[in-house]
Amino acid sequence: MKKFIRFIVSGQILVFLFLIIEVLVVVAIDLSLDDQILAVLVKNGTISSDQSITIALYVSLSFIILRFLFTVLAIILFFRIINKWEDPEFKIPWLVFLFVIPMVTCVFFLIFANHGLPHKEKKTMKEYYESIEPYFALDKQKNELLVDELGEACGAFNYIANTAKVGIHKDNRLTYFKNGEGFFPAFIEGLKQAKEFIFIEFFIITDGEEWSAVQEVLKQKAQEGVDVRIIYDDMGCGGTISSFTPRRLRKYGIKAFKFHPFRPILSGVFNNRDHRKIVVIDHQMAFTGGINLADEYANKIERFGYWKDTMVKIEGSGISNLISTFLANYGIASRLGSEKLFKKNLSREILTYFENNKIAFNKKRLSIRKVADKKYETNIAIMTSPIFGKAPKECAELIVSAIKLPEIEKVEIASDGLISITVQNDIDKFLKHEYESYKGGGFVMPFGDGPGGIDNELIGEQNYINLLKYAKKKVYISTPYLIPTYQLMDALRNAALRGVDVNLIVPGIPDKKLVYLIAKANFRPLLKAGVKIFIYTPGFNHMKSMLSDDELAFVGTINFDFRSLVHHFECGTIIYDSPVIKDIHDDFEEMLSQSKQVPQNYRLNIFGRILCGFLKIFFPLL
Repeated sequence: MKKFIRFIVSGQILVFLFLIIEVLVVVAIDLSLDDQILAVLVKNGTISSDQSITIALYVSLSFIILRFLFTVLAIILFFRIINKWEDPEFKIPWLVFLFVIPMVTCVFFLIFANHGLPHKEKKTMKEYYESIEPYFALDKQKNELLVDELGEACGAFNYIANTAKVGIHKDNRLTYFKNGEGFFPAFIEGLKQAKEFIFIEFFIITDGEEWSAVQEVLKQKAQEGVDVRIIYDDMGCGGTISSFTPRRLRKYGIKAFKFHPFRPILSGVFNNRDHRKIVVIDHQMAFTGGINLADEYANKIERFGYWKDTMVKIEGSGISNLISTFLANYGIASRLGSEKLFKKNLSREILTYFENNKIAFNKKRLSIRKVADKKYETNIAIMTSPIFGKAPKECAELIVSAIKLPEIEKVEIASDGLISITVQNDIDKFLKHEYESYKGGGFVMPFGDGPGGIDNELIGEQNYINLLKYAKKKVYISTPYLIPTYQLMDALRNAALRGVDVNLIVPGIPDKKLVYLIAKANFRPLLKAGVKIFIYTPGFNHMKSMLSDDELAFVGTINFDFRSLVHHFECGTIIYDSPVIKDIHDDFEEMLSQSKQVPQNYRLNIFGRILCGFLKIFFPLL
């Protein structure tokens, strides 16, 4: 009930209702249902025949004009779709609907067709990656030195390096957590050790035992002066935590922001969710994988049987990749919020200083304005001597003595009393670090993927394809959802047809039954190619991992579906020649021993095939 009330209050239901009403109105006009409605009203005596004729003429004329405008728009969109640089499987559904229901399709296309980010966010992302270019150049030089040691795995690593703009890291210490029961104690213990900063990014945070324990540690660390930052997906947390959570956390000094905050409007940006799971603690450790911050992931509550998911702990230089990935989305989530928060904190600090020192001061005379990116100015030139009984420059010196915010790097006073404040650069602060090396740790490469932020590459999809191409003997795969793109489906089939032993594990108890039904519709073509599919009988395996030839592995957040592969912000880690590979192998073998193999002649019933055949056309559009 609490989750449902939060869902209602959030405004999400208003958008869905508005969307349904809009579609029904357009479809009604498109099918000439307005004439039938008028006929019923005349028959019931609600309106006269003359009134119905007038209304019908008005509606008909409006509809003719509307139809003409939408026809012109549909023609323009037709050529836009044809010439758009993307896979045909995204184009075909749009073209089909454009001919069948052009008016509705035009509206939906303009709102949802863009897989990428809004212009402002693209600009923010571009500026960020330009600012880390010097660090990427250094990583690129190091990457070239490691190519020979990577052997045949260098292709998979080079692809990530050139698209996600991150480095290849050697000799890191990795720890593999095969479930939430192992991860959460290590996570909370790591938080308690923090001395400099804590970065947290999750898709879902849910009120419960784990989140309460984490909050207590974060509040304590913020009071100790640790730089604590949290971003979480607003729609992912719809109904799971209070919408006022960021405001409450900021009272304790925690910099908390919602990613793509939900607004009761129709916008394609709601397609681009932050599905990442990242924790970075100082430069000492980092965690990433598929586990969200909720009790079911620790199996403290049961939702869909046993909840199976994994995380990886990284110690060493690979942490820098996750810092870079986190800061990119933090820049989007906090760009406006952090600016307002900084100004508010700065004003509060100055006013508190004057109140504590009993200095007469008119707060309306304090003006703080942004003049450049990451730079602020406090304009006190208008503060006249009757207020303080001092000259503007003396007033400025008094204010500077009040400023103690940790993010301030430099404060300068001009002759006219203007104070210039430079905010500390996150990139230099967090990416410049010498990490400890752990000999024999193999290679690790954490990375982020997103909807057109860096380029238009589908990094997650191609990463899976590269791992499948690497395999010569055996592949293990775990995914909670199986609605892959054509290219990924083809890569799975090709691996099996090449003679690779492909073992694919899906849930025994799904969280979304309709999505699971569509996943089953994909079983047959895979089984015919020789892919072995297993049902994880203990419950729901939310784990998104792959292991090729017991040498090259991936652990992350990327599902085998369009949501993850195309629309969401995702992350993951590829691992090669590391001792942790054995732990991943053993975990897959344990899962197989608890799973039931799908027979090779498996086939959905006729009703399921018809339903899935109809529904599958929508998935590339969403």
